[in-house]
Amino acid sequence: MDELTAILLTVQDRIEALISRIESGVLCVTEAGAASADGSRQHLQVLREQRDDLDKAIALARNPQRKVY
Repeated sequence: MDELTAILLTVQDRIEALISRIESGVLCVTEAGAASADGSRQHLQVLREQRDDLDKAIALARNPQRKVY
């Protein structure tokens, strides 16, 4: 279980780095073929949702008997 937690934490760190880069304007995300000005905002929301799911998975991996909602 420790190995699983380590992997999840690594993925979480990568997502946090992407979120930070998008928020700071260093990274701009656009959709191919779309002229959407809020592409970064949409992708930022998706990354935040994935980060929240990772938080739940990490909590569950650390304590499998606990329910995580």
